[in-house]
Amino acid sequence: MNKNEMKKVEFKKGSDNIFRDFGFPDADTHLHKSDLVLRIDTTLRRLKWTQKKAARVLGLSKTKLSRVLQGNFRDCSVEKLESLLEILEQDAGPRKDMNPVSRTPKFQRLAQR
Repeated sequence: MNKNEMKKVEFKKGSDNIFRDFGFPDADTHLHKSDLVLRIDTTLRRLKWTQKKAARVLGLSKTKLSRVLQGNFRDCSVEKLESLLEILEQDAGPRKDMNPVSRTPKFQRLAQR
């Protein structure tokens, strides 16, 4: 296909919540959960823990932790994810990329500008 034959594609600007854009029920909760899972994954990487070690410390099966990290967290409550993150952050210490006032990761603050 050459330039003259290319089809024009229309783009529509989405909202700040991709789950809402795709019509997910409880989109705001799903976005919050996905943020928590991202923070859990980031903390695990910073700690350089295996999933096996993390699962043992968090009191989960390795299979369950793996599913959560792969995005299958619909059956996890916000409170459960927050408690997992809290446990990990106790071992990891303060984040260097976190503004203590806003508690927003640095990369997100830069992207919002």
